Amino acid sequence: MSALEPFTCAGGVHDGDVLLQSRADIERLRDCTRINGNLTITTLTLEDLRGLESLTSIDKDLLIAPAPQTTSDPAARIDPRYSTKSALLRLAGLDNLERVHSLNLQGLTQLTDVTGLARLRAIRGILRVRQCDSLRDLLGLRSLGAVAELTVENNARLQTLLGQTLTTFPSAIWLFDNPSLEHPTGLVGAQRVERLSLKALPALTQLTDLHGLTTALVATIDNCGSLKDLSGLEQLTTVSVFTLRDCAKLESLNGLTNLSKVDDGFYLNDLPALQSLRGVDNLQRASRLDVSGTAALPSLEGLENVWDVSTLTLIANQALTSLRGIEAVKGGAQLRIERNSQLPQCEIRRLATRLRVPEPEPSNGNGPEGTCE
Repeated sequence: MSALEPFTCAGGVHDGDVLLQSRADIERLRDCTRINGNLTITTLTLEDLRGLESLTSIDKDLLIAPAPQTTSDPAARIDPRYSTKSALLRLAGLDNLERVHSLNLQGLTQLTDVTGLARLRAIRGILRVRQCDSLRDLLGLRSLGAVAELTVENNARLQTLLGQTLTTFPSAIWLFDNPSLEHPTGLVGAQRVERLSLKALPALTQLTDLHGLTTALVATIDNCGSLKDLSGLEQLTTVSVFTLRDCAKLESLNGLTNLSKVDDGFYLNDLPALQSLRGVDNLQRASRLDVSGTAALPSLEGLENVWDVSTLTLIANQALTSLRGIEAVKGGAQLRIERNSQLPQCEIRRLATRLRVPEPEPSNGNGPEGTCE
């Protein structure tokens, strides 16, 4: 049943939320230029959106999906019953839309481009693209100058993001589970973000599109299996929490040259190819420093300038034979050192003595006593 009955568009403006489910619904909206509310368009039968050419502004959110959401959470996934049934091929009809609060494109499995939104200039809230499996890029948003938050998730063929049009950059960037994404384009000018999260991006090989980034509250790079170093992050100086995890080919931390302060946690976890911590030579503070799950890291060299550490965690580093590199760490740091099978106990004892903290138990799976100079 249509949500447009009764429907008025006095003076080209409709006050309230609108649900479009059919071509007939679109026809009733033909003369509207502005919607003072949310617009939801379902795409089980619609192949395009012709008839909405008068629309220029949506005060709240635009959701285009196979079916209405059954939850008030705008981040909820599309009901799997509808995830392969979207008929929408094109966004033609939205050609004059210039402003929305948030734009949500979800479950549009046959949509190949977003050129129908070529005049969209500003997204004051979230740009969310999810489960659009035929979409290869977002370059059709060629007039977009501002977006407050960017979430791109679970798009099977997406290879690139935006063109170089943004002048106001998102405060949060979430890129999840996009197996073909090679370049996070369009983000070159971003300097400060609250959250940067790159997860499950197996085709991502470089971060040069982020080369302007200087500050992040939380930065996470997780399960990016083709990434070999962090080149592109050379301007990054300050992070509250930095997590680097499960990047199978990452060999070095090159790219973090100017990182000097990690206020909370610096986590280097499950990095089997990491051979050296060189690349963070200017790092001085890492309140919680956690290096765990490396298979090729022989020492902690590269951390020579780190002095401010409250907790040091070293777990399951199979090639770690020396604690060289952390001589500057001041006394009082708590130690958790376990299952480093080649790390001599004498190295651990010497560190604990210097820091004036209890020595971790010899039974924690570290190496034999060994001989320390």
